[in-house]
Amino acid sequence: MIAVATTTVTVRTITEDEPGEGRTVTSTARHVRAHFSAVSGSESTSPGGGQSTLSGTALLDPCTVAHTDQLVDENTGEVWEVQATRLNRGVGLDHVRCEVKRIEGVV
Repeated sequence: MIAVATTTVTVRTITEDEPGEGRTVTSTARHVRAHFSAVSGSESTSPGGGQSTLSGTALLDPCTVAHTDQLVDENTGEVWEVQATRLNRGVGLDHVRCEVKRIEGVV
């Protein structure tokens, strides 16, 4: 369990049965206590708009999450793509550490 939770998230798994057939989104866990930290990013602008790319770390109470899943912040609605995961164990503070990324806008 993480020591300090600042939000809750829904873990979504996205599958595509056949190429071109569309994707299926399944919520595999809801109301998971979480904390996002070390968020940083970059921005690029163009005459028609701009794009920002943010990356950071999400700490979650123990749950099943894969590097292809999405985390939806239940407080803000922000959707984060999971890039990597690791289960950390010890002294009653078991938790899942996820490296996450979010892209907004278009270039």
